[in-house]
Amino acid sequence: MTRYSNKMLILFLLAVAVMLLIGNSEVWGHDINHIRIHDHDFGHHLDDVSIDFEDGNLILTNDEYDSEIRISEKYELYIDDKFIPTNDKQQELLKDYYQTSYIVYKQAMKIGLEGAKIGVKGASLGISVIGKLFLLLSPSYDTDDFERDIEQEAEKIEMQARKLEKKADRLERKAKRLESLAEEMREAVPELEELGWF
Repeated sequence: MTRYSNKMLILFLLAVAVMLLIGNSEVWGHDINHIRIHDHDFGHHLDDVSIDFEDGNLILTNDEYDSEIRISEKYELYIDDKFIPTNDKQQELLKDYYQTSYIVYKQAMKIGLEGAKIGVKGASLGISVIGKLFLLLSPSYDTDDFERDIEQEAEKIEMQARKLEKKADRLERKAKRLESLAEEMREAVPELEELGWF
């Protein structure tokens, strides 16, 4: 093999390794796709529930049970469109659940968007690797230059992913708060306990 064919083989293997690394979302220590709006980490009590905010209402829908919980902006409770009267203590729980859900919902969407951007940057790095392979044909650019350039770009992406992971950890703590609030709500509002899915 010539000097160039050895160099190209090494670079080809390096490029494949980098692309495989980028393709694996676990490489950053956190699965970027883990936080979702539907079937997400709002707590295990909502494993099969979709959560949305529409016209100021928090809407929890369980298709399996063909059932819906709605909490209005005024913290009024509706189950399958039936108004459920609540006392002050129950309304305070509804308010806390509504506000915490809103924060988690918005942050989950933001983290999902940031994760998608990091994924795009990772894919761009993979394309950049291929582009830089051609620079190796130049006598002024060698494998050390190539490795340095790729490592610098990969470090930037990894730093962004670590920041995203910290945000995701904070979001998970808020989601656990929702779990305990849901338990309090089930104890305080018999109609929620009777649903069998909240």
